[in-house]
Amino acid sequence: MRRFQQPAGFFYGYVILALCFINMIFQRGVMGSFGVFYVALLEEFHWSHGTVASIASVNAIVYALVCPLIGWAFDRYGPRVLMPLGGGLIGLGLLLSGLSRSIGELYFSYGLLAGVGQAGLGFVTQSALISHWFLRRRATAVGIATMGMGLGVLIIVPLAQILIAHVGWRTALMVLSGLGFFIVLPINALLQRGSPADVGQHPDGTPAIAAHDSIPSPTTVPPRSRDWSMGSVFRSFPYWAMTLNHLALGIGNSMFYTHVVAYLVLQGFDRLLSASILGLVGLTRIGGTVLWGSLMPPGHNPGLCPGASLRLRPSVRHRTRRRQPHVRCRCGGYLCRRQDWHDLRFS
Repeated sequence: MRRFQQPAGFFYGYVILALCFINMIFQRGVMGSFGVFYVALLEEFHWSHGTVASIASVNAIVYALVCPLIGWAFDRYGPRVLMPLGGGLIGLGLLLSGLSRSIGELYFSYGLLAGVGQAGLGFVTQSALISHWFLRRRATAVGIATMGMGLGVLIIVPLAQILIAHVGWRTALMVLSGLGFFIVLPINALLQRGSPADVGQHPDGTPAIAAHDSIPSPTTVPPRSRDWSMGSVFRSFPYWAMTLNHLALGIGNSMFYTHVVAYLVLQGFDRLLSASILGLVGLTRIGGTVLWGSLMPPGHNPGLCPGASLRLRPSVRHRTRRRQPHVRCRCGGYLCRRQDWHDLRFS
């Protein structure tokens, strides 16, 4: 196989970061836009609010349940296969949703197909990919990619309402599906790479010696280290604390994104204004990402490890040269470190 040639002096990780940014715009924008389609579905089918909301519930449940499988697929097949597939499944799910005539068809198209695609193109895979390309600047890189989530809500949610107003909700879904088929799928298939070694480079774009002396990669095994079992990880207090944190965050976000536009419309607000208000959440998210990213110490790896995002090989290790254990748990693309992990495990 012919090795990919990149311009001399150009770090290909910036292309990867741009792809992750675009993927986040599309994935989060599609997820956030369900709220505007929620109103259109209520009017089209005269279903109850609970019935229409259950479509989003199926989507969220599928998203959560397939994340471990997505992690395995990321390790087994790599992002060049997984991410185009995710974009294609989202596009197919939206296309079939626009043709749906029953709640069961929407469960299958938007709930199942789009849900699996959103997981494949979601934050778990993007952050895992970034962790392969960036070591010293990982927090900054993840922050830039995460800004795409806010930008997606800011742009795609009002765009979806404009399309609904002019061409109807079915055509609007098909237009959004085209973004997956004709933008996200091909650019990932053509440009995506799993690691710097694929293009003859090193993390952060540094020379071989500098890369070796920089921050250790999450996949690096320290000398005389030993792996902890999955049971040890699942008995740890920090793991479950962060899992519950993300569970609460996900529940709150899902309720807000699903119902806020319908609530504002029922209160008499213009539909485009209601969608734009939801879009402003994306704007504030961009600001929040910049704020919290600026507070992160240089070279620090954020310690986040959501339960639904457990997707890569856990590598929790001891360093025998110290009496206290040094823990490295690679989940969700991050490196989590904590001393005295054993004191915080459930018995």
